Amino acid sequence: MLTGVLVGTAGLLAWAVSLPTLGYGAQVPGMVLTGLGIGLLMSPTNTDALGRVDAADRSQASGIVQTVRQLGGTLGVAVIGAVVLGAEGGPGAGGRPQHAADAITLGFFCAAAAFVLALVAGTALLSRERLTVDPSAGPAPAAVG
Repeated sequence: MLTGVLVGTAGLLAWAVSLPTLGYGAQVPGMVLTGLGIGLLMSPTNTDALGRVDAADRSQASGIVQTVRQLGGTLGVAVIGAVVLGAEGGPGAGGRPQHAADAITLGFFCAAAAFVLALVAGTALLSRERLTVDPSAGPAPAAVG
C-alpha cells in the first residue's frame, strides 16, 4: 500500500509539473505513474481491511471500506475542484487556457499533498505484522441468526 501511495504521489507531482506546458505527451508519464500508484494502493487496502476481521464480519467490513473509498473520492474531487475554481477566479471568470492549466496545477499539488499525508499516516499506523490464516483451523463457523 505504501508503495502505491509513493508511486501515486510521484505521478501526481510529475503530472502537475507537466500541466503548464499544455502538451499531452509531457503529461503521459505522470498519468501512468498516478494510475499505477492508485492500482497498487486500492487492492491491497481492501485485502488488508478484510484480512483483519473475522469471516463473519467481512461483509460489513467490505461495505465500510467501499463506502469510505467512495466518500473519500467524492470529497477529494470536491475539495480539489474548489481549489481549482478559487485559483481560476470562480465560475464564469474563464479566460486563457494557460490560466486554467495553472489553476489545475495547483489542484494537482493539493492532491499530491494529500497523498503525502496518507503516506505519513500509513507509515505511522500500518502494522508491520503479516496477518495469516491458519489452514489447519478449517473454515470459520457460519454466523447463526
